[in-house]
Amino acid sequence: MRKLVGPILFLFLVAEIGLAIWIVMAQPEGLRSIFRADVNIGEPAQTQVQPPQTFDTGGTVGVIQVNNDNGFVRVRGLANTSVVTVNTTKYSSSSDSNAFDRITYRVEKKGNDIIVTGKYNIFGITFGNNRVDIDITAPTNMVANLTTSNGAVTLLDMNNSQARHQLKSDNGTISVGQVKAARVELHDQNGQLNLDNVSAQIWAETNNGRIIANNSTLNIERVKSSNGSIELGNALQQTTDGSIETQNGSIILRFGPNPAVRIDATTSLGSVNYQLGVGGTILQETKHLITAGTGPTLKVKTNLGSITIS
Repeated sequence: MRKLVGPILFLFLVAEIGLAIWIVMAQPEGLRSIFRADVNIGEPAQTQVQPPQTFDTGGTVGVIQVNNDNGFVRVRGLANTSVVTVNTTKYSSSSDSNAFDRITYRVEKKGNDIIVTGKYNIFGITFGNNRVDIDITAPTNMVANLTTSNGAVTLLDMNNSQARHQLKSDNGTISVGQVKAARVELHDQNGQLNLDNVSAQIWAETNNGRIIANNSTLNIERVKSSNGSIELGNALQQTTDGSIETQNGSIILRFGPNPAVRIDATTSLGSVNYQLGVGGTILQETKHLITAGTGPTLKVKTNLGSITIS
C-alpha cells in the first residue's frame, strides 16, 4: 500500500499542473497573459471615467454602503440636496483592450440605501495598479459605511447627530472632517487616522499609524494604535468610560475647560505630565497618575512614550 502512495500523489500533482496550464492557455493571450511586456506595476496605463449615477433619496435617511477591493473611497456631504451622486474611475496597469473588463463595479439602490461595490476579477487577487476610485456626494444626513481593502477612506461635511458612521481600510489613511454624528468608528490595519472638526463618540483603531484629532469635541470610547503616537483635542468631553492606548508612541490629550472626568494614566517607559489643574490627584508618580476628578473614567496607557494631559 505504501508503494502506491508516491505514484498517486505524483499523479495528483501532474493533474493540478495540467489544470493550471489549461486555465492560463484558455485566456485570450495564453501564456502571454502572464509574461506581458506592457504591464506597468507603477502608474496606470489606462484610465476610464464612468458616467455619474444619481439617486434621489426624497429626503429620507439611508446608508451609503461601499465595499471596494482596491482604490480610494470618498463621501462628501452637500447641503440642500436629496440626491446621491456616484462618480467612479477605473485604472488599469495593463494596456490591452479588455483590461477594464476585469475591473467591475456595481451601484444599486435598495430601499433607502445606496450600495456600491468595486472589484478586480482575476482569481480574487489584485496585481499592479488596477483599481476603482469611488467619489460620492450625498445629503448631509446620510449614514456612511465605507470599506476598502487598499486605499484611503474620507468622510467630509456630514451633519446628523443620530448617525453612526463606520470606516475601514486595510492599507490607507482614514480621514474624517467637518462631521457631527452620534458615533464614528474607524478601523485601519496600516494607516494614519485623522479627525478634524468632529463632534461624536469615537472608536478608532489602527495597527500601524498615528491617530490625530484637531478642533474636535470627542467622547472617547476606545482609541488604540499598536504603533504610533496619539494626539487628541482640542475639547475632549467624556460622558462615558473610555480608553486610550498605544504600544509605541507618545499620547497628548487636550480637554475643554473644567472637564468632569477621572483619569488613570500609565506609561512603562516615559513620564506622565499632568497640566489640567482641576480635580486634584489621588496618585501622582513619574509613570502613573490617578486624578480625583468626578465623572467617568478615562484610562490612558503607553508602553513606550510619554503622556501629556492639558
